[in-house]
Amino acid sequence: MMTMLQCLLQQQKAVSGRKQTQAWSWGVTAWNTIACLICPGFIYCMFGALLCNIFAYIDHRAGDHVASRQKLQCSVAWSVGAFVASIIVVIVVIAVLFEVYDAANWSTIPTIPGSDFTM
Repeated sequence: MMTMLQCLLQQQKAVSGRKQTQAWSWGVTAWNTIACLICPGFIYCMFGALLCNIFAYIDHRAGDHVASRQKLQCSVAWSVGAFVASIIVVIVVIAVLFEVYDAANWSTIPTIPGSDFTM
């Protein structure tokens, strides 16, 4: 008969011998790729985020899940930051255009000759 301690030691050896597997989510990679195309003004931030994502996948395939998770979080932070910054820039540009071309100046914007567009 085995003692309780021997059973626990055998169970611990069996668990430590197994390779820990985690599933990889392609959602962040897809987000980074799409955001790279949407945010051309912040392409360097988006390219850095895509590189972090690729390095996270390499770490994931190597089995280093802690480093993979950290690089994936860095990738998400860079891409979300660049996306939010690009939206802010678009809003500022639209606000400046409406401030520069107020209602009195809309009629002075040149039109295409022969078009029926009037203000």
